Amino acid sequence: MKLTPGANESYPSMLVPRVWANPRRFNFDNIGDAMLTLFEVLSFKGWLDVRDVLIKAVGPIHAIYIHIYIFLGCMIGLTLFVGVVIANYSENKGTALLTVDQRRWCDLKKRLKIAQPLHLPPRPDGRKFRAFTYDITQNIIFKRIIAVVVLINSMLLSITWIKGEVHTERLVIVSAVLNFVFVIEVVMKNIAFTPRGYWQSRRNRYDLLVTVAGVVWIFLQTILRNDLSYFFGFMVVILRFFTITGKHTTLKMLMLTVGVSVCKSFFIIFGMFLLVFFYALAGTILFGTVKYGEGIGRRANFGSPVTGVAMLFRIVTGEDWNKIMHDCMVQPPYCTPGNNYWETDCGNFTASLVYFCTFYVIITYIVLNLLVAIIMENFSLFYSNEEDALLSYADIRNFQNTWNIVDIHQRGVIPVRRVKFILRLLKGRLECDPQKDRLLFKYMCYELDKLHNGEDVTFHDVINMLSYRSVDIRKALQLEELLAREEFEYLVEEEVAKMTIRTWLEGCLKKIRAQNASKQQNSLIAGLRATNEQLMLLKAPEDKTPTTGGEKPPGSATAPCPPTSDAFSPTFSSTENEEKDASGSAAISSTADAHGVQRVISATKRAYALNRSDSTGSSAGRKYLAPTTSDPQQRSTLTDKERLHISSQQKKKNSMTAVPTLPPVVAASGAVIKRDINRTSGYFASTNSDGSQFHYPPNVTNHYGEQHGPLGSPSAIMGHIIAGSKLLPFNNQANAVYEVHDWWQEQVICTLYSDDEG
Repeated sequence: MKLTPGANESYPSMLVPRVWANPRRFNFDNIGDAMLTLFEVLSFKGWLDVRDVLIKAVGPIHAIYIHIYIFLGCMIGLTLFVGVVIANYSENKGTALLTVDQRRWCDLKKRLKIAQPLHLPPRPDGRKFRAFTYDITQNIIFKRIIAVVVLINSMLLSITWIKGEVHTERLVIVSAVLNFVFVIEVVMKNIAFTPRGYWQSRRNRYDLLVTVAGVVWIFLQTILRNDLSYFFGFMVVILRFFTITGKHTTLKMLMLTVGVSVCKSFFIIFGMFLLVFFYALAGTILFGTVKYGEGIGRRANFGSPVTGVAMLFRIVTGEDWNKIMHDCMVQPPYCTPGNNYWETDCGNFTASLVYFCTFYVIITYIVLNLLVAIIMENFSLFYSNEEDALLSYADIRNFQNTWNIVDIHQRGVIPVRRVKFILRLLKGRLECDPQKDRLLFKYMCYELDKLHNGEDVTFHDVINMLSYRSVDIRKALQLEELLAREEFEYLVEEEVAKMTIRTWLEGCLKKIRAQNASKQQNSLIAGLRATNEQLMLLKAPEDKTPTTGGEKPPGSATAPCPPTSDAFSPTFSSTENEEKDASGSAAISSTADAHGVQRVISATKRAYALNRSDSTGSSAGRKYLAPTTSDPQQRSTLTDKERLHISSQQKKKNSMTAVPTLPPVVAASGAVIKRDINRTSGYFASTNSDGSQFHYPPNVTNHYGEQHGPLGSPSAIMGHIIAGSKLLPFNNQANAVYEVHDWWQEQVICTLYSDDEG
């Protein structure tokens, strides 16, 4: 194609009508066109064309009109509009109606929600090499060196990598060396943290992924050296650059702001996508056949829904949206009319005006400003003044380090019983001294125990509980949350008070029981000692009196005294027989047959013992007393008839309420002094004949036909054991007296038997 005409040739001519007409996209001929023009200028689109036309048509002085409108309408009016949108968003969310303390509390809850455990294993103090490696990896100098290496690796992309060039080979060598440094970092952290501890952190996982990709790239570059290997190397460098965001606090906060804003604005962004898709379908129907113009062309049109979506995303950014709108307004003679929609390439003025103006207002002035409001809210959350915050990032970091010490398995949960260790280790605003704030310490421990039923608690459970306890809830919490929290704290305080009182009472009861047990043991031992002294006094006159029978009865054998642990009490059936025999006899024989004594011993051994009292059940009483019917072994040897007899006699024993003082009953010769029935019945009053109360006569005959010895009844013994006592309740004391009586009876019989042998 020739650009200049040849010989006898000229440029092609085109006839253009010279008419007086308005500019193509704007005019001020009527109120509607003027408002449309100013609306376009309000979006900073086409205002330079308006200014140039005004200067050329009416003079330079009139250009000040458009400048004043830009300043007032765009710089002030639109800013106020954005402020109104943000204020309405805050009011609908409720934050605009909160006090300063309540806003701080809301910010604190958001911070705590974002906070996560460090996933940093504790220092391995028991392993010297691992501890040394751990200290190196946690040193700030080591971290800064790694950050510098990452920056150097990213700067390699500033130079074009061209295959076959010398500088490209040098760049490849430098990149491989830097990747080797990253491999060393990963190996050192695996040694210090162990592979399981290293894998706990998400940032470490990302570092490991990029490092493995770098090693793969080195092998590909060594083997292939083609465009694919270079492209893979570019991607590794780009991915490595994002690892630097976690190595600096400010960059980390910035990335958190972006991430939290995207998460919170997900539904707004999703709604915007739906709106764009709906308008793209409508645009395909309305403007699918419009001819190309200044804004509509081969790459930007409404020919299909896909190209329509791409066109609308271009309008969202505000790029030449007014030109596209005017192209869709084209009318004859600038287009070809037709009989139907498919035969014409003309636009629709009204549909284009409504379509583009509504879309631009909804997207630009409302949806995008809502996104700005969310980003500003999160930005103020992460970059607020530390002094104004209820809990600073230093306090949260301190809790994370303390949690990391207690959570040794890095699972993010710990048993509720280990919360007290965290409370003791905390410092700063979250500190709780168990000595000074003992009640608060109990409240916090019980609160977590009550909320989680003694199961495991998470990181956020503990830090949320501490946040409630570290602020003034009456100022920081809203009404509903305040009422619920106060009610819960009241229940916790009440339960802790009950537990404290219960623990104190249990301690007092333990002390009282220990004192009573020691007193009962001491009284029992004192009674036994007094009994032994009385026995010595009784044996003294017996030794002076000669025995009546010098020979042993036939069939008898020398039997030693029964051991004190095997001393059985006499049966209640024999006691009843003693009562019947004693009622018909006025005197008792002064001598005892040796055969009768031996049979008394055997009968005594066959008898069973009374129930133990609390004092005799101790180790001191068990030393002297025989097993009782409460023992499983002793109970198993009794017949049903004997058990029935025991229960009936136990009721009779419990009905007895007093023990009178006993007169002396032993004479110098060892014989029993004769008494009348009235004197005998004074020992244990027998008021009725049905056997509800029973008495022990001085000398009775049991159902075997033998007689008891001179001290065969408890009434003859109790005056010596309990000297001077008139009345005693027949509970534990009565049981102790009867068991001591049984033991004493065997000792006396054993003594008599020994005297007979002598």
